[in-house]
Amino acid sequence: MQGRHLEKASEQKKMNYDIREEPLSRFDPDPGPFTLSYGFSTDTLVRSIEAVGMIQPPLVLESPSRPWPIVCGFRRIAAARRLRLSSIVCRVAQPEKRSTIDWLLTSLYDNLGTRGFNPVEAGMALARLALHRPIEDLRRTYAPLLGLPPRTDTVESYIAMASALEPPLKDSLASGALSVHAARALLDRSAEERSAIHDLITMLNLSFNNQIQLIDIIYDIMRIESIEIGDLLGMKALGGVLQDTSLNGPQRGKAALAYLKERRSPRFAAAAHAFHRKIARLPLPKGARLQTPPFFEEEVLRLELVFKNGRELLKMLRDIQGIERLEELRLPSWKEML
Repeated sequence: MQGRHLEKASEQKKMNYDIREEPLSRFDPDPGPFTLSYGFSTDTLVRSIEAVGMIQPPLVLESPSRPWPIVCGFRRIAAARRLRLSSIVCRVAQPEKRSTIDWLLTSLYDNLGTRGFNPVEAGMALARLALHRPIEDLRRTYAPLLGLPPRTDTVESYIAMASALEPPLKDSLASGALSVHAARALLDRSAEERSAIHDLITMLNLSFNNQIQLIDIIYDIMRIESIEIGDLLGMKALGGVLQDTSLNGPQRGKAALAYLKERRSPRFAAAAHAFHRKIARLPLPKGARLQTPPFFEEEVLRLELVFKNGRELLKMLRDIQGIERLEELRLPSWKEML
């Protein structure tokens, strides 16, 4: 395969094209078969073209009967349109001089040499390559080029994300607002469910870890209660959290997750609340804090002591030792919580 790449590089040097000025109206404003750009901004390119002109002319294929396909330079042409230019200098090649896969590889390597790919663009590249190359080639050769692990399931999921997700989800994935793990978890759900969960993730501005946690909890509740997504994620259904104007963004996200966790495991939540109330009633000395393990995943409690010197520490320990019935303190059992 390495020899094949070198051969392609050699062919690239032999590429024949004309350099000439062409009207922008010749080019399709929508992404074509060689376009590997998604969710991009043309702001920097616009400033560059304004300052010094089009340094690297786009590569396009001449066509007598339809808009000319853009092989390289889709973003540059989009920037030229923003500047309301009527024409630009292009490298114009004849499509029959090379095969479709060769033009696609020209686009791929041109982009790889100048920038990285966001997840949607990586999926677009793999989807287009899959029309001409077996999945094994995609896994072994092209996934690593795109910064992805050489796994078949990775290739398939990236193709699915680029092909099946709705535009708002792809926009969030491309911008980094939606994690790849969350997007992959949403692939097997209906468009309605994906849209509702994505809207909630966006509204709550959740971290990547919390996105996955939210998706898992929602699926659990839907399965346990046999309800539809609309019944669960309506504005009133989330306990009024989404309408509470007293909460800022992070607080709203934390409150929404807490509500959903309690709804998924009400007995667990009740036992946890009862235990925390018991701890709050303990007459611990100032500077002492008793910590419970998250979700009671461990069977130990942690006691944090803040003190200035040994004398203060000894006093704190005596005060703690004097708390009545302290020996009866224990974590709730799983039987009590489930």
